Amino acid sequence: MNKLLTIVKLLVPVASILAGFIVGSVLERRVLAKLHAIANKNGWEGYEILFKSIRGLTLLWCIIGGIFGATLSFPINQGLLITIHKTLLATLLGSATIVMARLAVKFIKLYYSNTVEVEGASPLTSLLENLTKFAIYSIGFLIILQSFGVGITPLLTALGVGGISIGLALQNTLSNIFSGLNIITSKKVRPGDYIQLYTGEEGYVIDVAWRYTIVREIPDNFIVIFNAKIVSSTFKNYSFPDREMLVLVTVGVSYDSDLETVEAVTLEVASEIMNEVLVGYRNINHLCATKNLIILALTVQFT
Repeated sequence: MNKLLTIVKLLVPVASILAGFIVGSVLERRVLAKLHAIANKNGWEGYEILFKSIRGLTLLWCIIGGIFGATLSFPINQGLLITIHKTLLATLLGSATIVMARLAVKFIKLYYSNTVEVEGASPLTSLLENLTKFAIYSIGFLIILQSFGVGITPLLTALGVGGISIGLALQNTLSNIFSGLNIITSKKVRPGDYIQLYTGEEGYVIDVAWRYTIVREIPDNFIVIFNAKIVSSTFKNYSFPDREMLVLVTVGVSYDSDLETVEAVTLEVASEIMNEVLVGYRNINHLCATKNLIILALTVQFT
């Protein structure tokens, strides 16, 4: 009889963990898949973001629930039980932090997805994405520490004092980071804009990262420019405030030419050149200049 009770006591925790695994697997493969299919019919991309963010973690949450149930039905030392519960809580909080970071980044990308018109340019800059993740992960880490009974106030004080030393050692890096924040918040340079620096570098802005801004030239070459250089230098943004471009073309003709004929031929050639350029961009999947209106201002010079 005692052996039977011992076997039952062992089977109940195992069954609880196994049940959590089975329920999590069913939720991942069946329930979430059906809900995902139903959500796709509504046409809102937010549902897909939600399902992708929690994918793989519902199984973990069910297993955590199963382990928690197993600890309640199995005689364990009180100190060990508390440690297990804190570990499960920390795991749950950590996974919830991951979900929150995924949701925040993907919803911000969804918000900015229609503002970029250049092939390869990210709607969300790497700097803003990384700062969003860093903020959420930091808050989650502090909450996890507090769940273990660790005091947050002394830790924040120590980080503040240490941050001064780190700031002095990383002046150049921090200068580029804050310059990147300045670029993003001022909205004078955005992914997809065509810029030209005073030093001659020019091209389409692809991304603004921690330390540098990536610019793609017309020949499809990448230029890496430190953020501090962009902020401290003079530059021209051809896409701000409007993305329409004005191209000045000087055409030399003879004094004996018929001006009406010159105008008709010039406009015809200009139209053909514009069509060839735009078709070329479409064929090679280059810069999406097809969405930009290129205006040719013709200046006739008599020779």
